[in-house]
Amino acid sequence: MEQHQSITVTIQKNWHTRMHRIRRMTDSFSRALLFIKKGRLQADRDIPCLDWSHWAIIVREDMPEELAHTITAVMVEERSELEARYRHLPRERSPMTYPMDPYTMWKGIGAPLHPGAERYYREKGYMSQL
Repeated sequence: MEQHQSITVTIQKNWHTRMHRIRRMTDSFSRALLFIKKGRLQADRDIPCLDWSHWAIIVREDMPEELAHTITAVMVEERSELEARYRHLPRERSPMTYPMDPYTMWKGIGAPLHPGAERYYREKGYMSQL
């Protein structure tokens, strides 16, 4: 019985330490706190993590606009190829949430869009004119 109580106390202590670290990272990286639901990725309980659901490709500010436009076009227009790499997995085990939606994939990334990427989204009608 003592061993079981010791393990429980250690898990609880580690949980609080982990939560503290994650909360510090949410501030540092301007990301929201998210919980991976029990069962997803074979997790035996809800797991706290940073929300990277709006992932981004980070580029230098001085990247040529046409190159950023082309990269964005490939990511949007070929998204089914990326999604296909994960469709064989049950949805609760997939590390990727799909389908990718070009009307929302540019939102909430925590950094400004490169002008070339923004131009692509606007040209294709995925981003409303502000």
